[in-house]
Amino acid sequence: MAAMCAIVLACSPAEQTAETADLVFTNGLIYTVNESQPWAEAVAIRGAEIVYVGDAEGAQAISGTETDIKDLFGSLMLPALTSGDESFSRMERAILGNDTGHATDDEEAGLTLAQAIRAFTVDAIEVGKRADLVVVDQNLFEIDESEIHNTHAVMTMLNGRIVDGGI
Repeated sequence: MAAMCAIVLACSPAEQTAETADLVFTNGLIYTVNESQPWAEAVAIRGAEIVYVGDAEGAQAISGTETDIKDLFGSLMLPALTSGDESFSRMERAILGNDTGHATDDEEAGLTLAQAIRAFTVDAIEVGKRADLVVVDQNLFEIDESEIHNTHAVMTMLNGRIVDGGI
């Protein structure tokens, strides 16, 4: 019986303490813009600060009874955009290398998608940074570059607070 109680306690969320996250986003495709860790599946936030970036198990370990868990259902999360939804059109133009947003055969393309995301977002998603994040309605890494301008933010978080949309 004691062993069973220990197993149940080990699998239960921790009590809420100063060390636990207030909010966890999990089950996402999180492009961090951090070269040493470009992708993650979970992000944990305490106050306005990112306190964890990594896998779902690690995020669960710092979740408490009061932690708000948001399932991203595989959606793409990026650092917050510099110019809202307009940033997607600007990204597309920067990638395709012209003002119309459509590359021609004799034009050289500009930035890569990763470079464009880095150019039009505020900062990387990494521990110690402000929680400025955006979840978008399509995976930029799976669509044609000429369709990036059709992307929209479904949730925007600034300084640890969801200011637009929701999950």
